[in-house]
Amino acid sequence: MTATATLMTDEPETDAGLTAEIDRLVSALEAKVAGDVFETVDGAAARRLMAALVKVYALRTEAGERGLPLAIGDSGTNATDLMITASAILKAGDLEVFELGMWQSYTRFV
Repeated sequence: MTATATLMTDEPETDAGLTAEIDRLVSALEAKVAGDVFETVDGAAARRLMAALVKVYALRTEAGERGLPLAIGDSGTNATDLMITASAILKAGDLEVFELGMWQSYTRFV
């Protein structure tokens, strides 16, 4: 990216190598799910990945990005997937749904 292009945008240059690695990982995980062999994905590794993705999403949101993390259907997820995940994340943070609602009413992030 040229210096002029850098000045015209606040968006940093994307790490193409990391993007390619993420795409490879997503394909591998989707294949595990499609093949009904998701149990072969190491649980501890999956939790580390989830934690890293949650942190990146939160930081990008705090920095001003307003894109939703995923869209039902477009991402291959459904409402049940989201409810299971949201419930687990709240439990991991020792949070109740009421606290989430209160936080959402006071914040500008989501």
